[in-house]
Amino acid sequence: MRTAVDVPVIGLWKDGPGPVVITPTSRHARAVAQAGAHLVAIDATDRSRPEPFAAVVAAAHAAGALVLADVSTEAEGKAAADAGADAVATTLSGYTSRTPKTPGPDFGLLERLVTRLSVPVIAEGRYRTADDLRRAYAAGAHAVVVGNAITSPLYLTRELARSVPAHADTNGVHS
Repeated sequence: MRTAVDVPVIGLWKDGPGPVVITPTSRHARAVAQAGAHLVAIDATDRSRPEPFAAVVAAAHAAGALVLADVSTEAEGKAAADAGADAVATTLSGYTSRTPKTPGPDFGLLERLVTRLSVPVIAEGRYRTADDLRRAYAAGAHAVVVGNAITSPLYLTRELARSVPAHADTNGVHS
């Protein structure tokens, strides 16, 4: 990817039974950096992990990459920045036991992180509409990651189906 595009490439390695699966170890971080990622995404939640977050950060940095810390709470974001993360993302809000999953983005977390951290904050997690993006940038997001809203045919199909009222023609065929 790095040779095909002229934008920063965020890489990660999902591995293990959990709870931390996003680039869980130094070995994973080095491999992702060596594969060409500019930024290595690492789970920075306070869940039990195979090795300390700071050690994984150090490994990514030693391999020449920056670190994007995926967090679910403000405290995790602060701890990640203090441990050397180069940027923090709201990726895991709603995906840990400490945060409820909301239908849309966690704008509250985004706003708190932007006002309290000195590193860039990336809005990620259930950003699906143009209004979501506008609101994220207005809140101070450095960038916004849009996932399923553009990459998941199943999500796109369900959203389209929900937007059109179902009705049947005279043959009982739905259109």
